Amino acid sequence: MPILRLMKEYLLRWTGPALILILLLGMLYQILVASGQLSAANTWGGQLTDENSRKVGIAVSLLIQTGILWLLLMRLGKLKARLSSQALNRWMFAISALFFLNTLGNMVAKNDLEQALGTPITGIASILFLILAKYPEAGRKQ
Repeated sequence: MPILRLMKEYLLRWTGPALILILLLGMLYQILVASGQLSAANTWGGQLTDENSRKVGIAVSLLIQTGILWLLLMRLGKLKARLSSQALNRWMFAISALFFLNTLGNMVAKNDLEQALGTPITGIASILFLILAKYPEAGRKQ
């Protein structure tokens, strides 16, 4: 079973960097929508129909993603932890649940692009946050 051990080590090592990348790309996507470079129809289930709702929706998304990134960086030991390890693990479970719910929303989105891209990305993020919550060594240098 050495191959399974290697796979687990690889997964635990790359969980943190993969989540950082997913969050940063998500933030970049929101910024591109805010600047008008991408259509707002591909976010929030296509419900951001007017300029005001688009601005509010993007601001909320960026605020949530920034908070998640901050918690993730503390959990990975990249920022000084202001919360206990146990509290950070609870947050990782909560964030995993949030991404799971977002995955369900993406599955029924009105937009095909959101269904095709959003569903697997948020599903993977949900699983990776669950791994961080379950394995204390995940994402940290061995």
